[in-house]
Amino acid sequence: MNKVSKVKEFITGTLSGTIVGAFLGAVMIIVGLVLTSTVIGAIIGIPLIIVGAIFMLAGPFSGVFSCFSAIEGKCPYCGDIIKTLKTKKGVNCNSCKQRIIIRNGQYYNIEDAAKL
Repeated sequence: MNKVSKVKEFITGTLSGTIVGAFLGAVMIIVGLVLTSTVIGAIIGIPLIIVGAIFMLAGPFSGVFSCFSAIEGKCPYCGDIIKTLKTKKGVNCNSCKQRIIIRNGQYYNIEDAAKL
C-alpha cells in the first residue's frame, strides 16, 4: 500500500467517522432533550445528551482508527487463521512459528514475498 492510498484511507475514515458521529450524536441529543421534559425521563435523557456529545466529538477519531483495523487470513505455511493489524509488515504464525510477510493485506511466505 503506497502513501497516497494510505492518505486516502485516512481521509475517508475520518470523513465517515465524522458523518456517523454527527448523525448519531444529533439523534441522541434530540432524544435526550425530549426525554428531559419529564422528571423520570431526565434520568435517561441527561446521560443520552452527554453520550451524544461524546459521539459528535469522538466520531472523527473512530474513523481515523479504521485504517488500523485488523486483517485476517490463512498462514501460507500451515493454513492456520492469523489476525493482525493492517499496518504490520510481517508476523510470526502462532502455530508453526514461521515468518509471514504482509503485502497489500495478503499473507505471503518469505519466498513468494521476495518475488513481489
